Amino acid sequence: MISSKYIKLNANVLMEYIFDNENYIQENYQVVENVKDSSRTFLSTINRNTLSSNFFTVDPILQRYSPINLEKFNFLQKQDFFTQSIPYDIVRIHFPIGFDFNTYLGFYLNIYAYSFENSEKYWLTNFFFDKTINYVSTSGYTYETPFLFDEQIWGKYIEIQIPSVDYVSNQRYVTNTVNLPIDNSINKNLTTGEGLSLTTPIFINFTFLTAKEVTFDVPYYSISDIFSTSIAKIPEFKSLTVNIEESNQGDFFDVYASYNGSNENIDEFIYEMQVKGRDVRFEYTVTLVEENIITNTLTFLVTDNFTNKIPYRPIITFSNTTAAIDVVLDVIDVVDNSTISRLTSIGLTNNIFKYGKRLSQINLGTNVMLPKIYNAKSLDSSSSGKNITQKVNIPTPVYYPVLNDRYLISVDSTLSTSEGVYQGMGKLNILITPFDNIIEFRVASNVNTNDNTPTPYDLSTLTNNGQILLVFQSLTDKIKKEIFTQASTNSLSTGVIVFKLEQIDIPLLRKISLSSKNFFLVLDGGKSQTMLYQGTFSFSENAIFK
Repeated sequence: MISSKYIKLNANVLMEYIFDNENYIQENYQVVENVKDSSRTFLSTINRNTLSSNFFTVDPILQRYSPINLEKFNFLQKQDFFTQSIPYDIVRIHFPIGFDFNTYLGFYLNIYAYSFENSEKYWLTNFFFDKTINYVSTSGYTYETPFLFDEQIWGKYIEIQIPSVDYVSNQRYVTNTVNLPIDNSINKNLTTGEGLSLTTPIFINFTFLTAKEVTFDVPYYSISDIFSTSIAKIPEFKSLTVNIEESNQGDFFDVYASYNGSNENIDEFIYEMQVKGRDVRFEYTVTLVEENIITNTLTFLVTDNFTNKIPYRPIITFSNTTAAIDVVLDVIDVVDNSTISRLTSIGLTNNIFKYGKRLSQINLGTNVMLPKIYNAKSLDSSSSGKNITQKVNIPTPVYYPVLNDRYLISVDSTLSTSEGVYQGMGKLNILITPFDNIIEFRVASNVNTNDNTPTPYDLSTLTNNGQILLVFQSLTDKIKKEIFTQASTNSLSTGVIVFKLEQIDIPLLRKISLSSKNFFLVLDGGKSQTMLYQGTFSFSENAIFK
């Protein structure tokens, strides 16, 4: 489970503390001890919470700090250890996209917890960020999809990871007579044998760097006022979850929160908050992801009737294979604007066509007869002695002779080009006349090579999320033709599609043919195009008829 806690540290600084019980890490870590004040700090070797990115206190009265440097300061001692996989918490410091600290040099963030007897502090990080230092040839920021929090847009962050305080504090061997940290655990190595408190919260200090001076190649920093806060070492309201599931009332999803396993208990959660003097609102952010591309994001704000389920219907715009819906529930405390987040997601595979931008066609089978109307009919009626002619315009299907323009193709690229059989990928040549061309394709997904028996391609599964086009193109010009819907022989379910290339298109097609004599059948999903078949074309006046 992933749970986030948001706290505004400054008007332009937002901290996100992420509890992720699946973020397991094993590494060679370090512990640095300041012999002068007996302070001990955990340091990572694989994320940004490293030795070179941590401060130690030079003068606690004047609030002067310097980066840890074992060569310059002999009272700093380092020990190397190794930990098996344990969960790490993630700390992100978010900023607005255009923010660059103005007159400040950067920031200083330290996080600590108390010892088992609640008498000593042990540091999980003393991380500092100096904008004048080149961090691995980058600005040091990670840019993200901008999001809105507390009426401000946030678009970049700096991230460090620290061992889970809750997990580390519980690294203890407990019997009726013994209660000690486990040997060679972070809990023992960081605290010299005492361990962290089982009840300690996580304490956080944040401040800006105001000045820097360098003496004998050693930088010393001054800081501004310190902002202090704390959070619980486990996610608050662990019984609060967010859910998304397909509704049994229709073709949509229900998005809702649960408390202690039930949506009806949300009222109990709200009551508990009010008893504690806290007033909250819910904010659901629903994101649709198609083939790892975010295509739509909606936000729903709830200030009352918290048990009501939110109906949500996605519209799949281009994917025919996979999609997912991510849901984030932000529980916002309207008193201090702190936020607790819950996340969930659901994948769409077999039901993806149900939510396409074009609804799935109903398969009526072969026993349903469709009426054919061949002409329009004039209806005469009489009113007050006057004859009134009412004309009813009824669309009529177009019938056309099909001689040489009915083509058999297969998306299987291994077929031969024997006369009279389905043509594999790239092997069909169509003949274009100088007049209107009605081109009918009969598409097979594969053909039995023993008896040339085709398996018709059910094209209706493709048109749920796009349209099939006939395309001729060069580097500078393009002709796109949609399915000729007036043709009476169109039958997507059996792989029959008809296109009409008009006489007015022929001059442009001749220009295209100077550089390309290919045609394409393309599935156009709006944001993506997929080729279904490729062949060639030639003009009838260049053909030799035998």
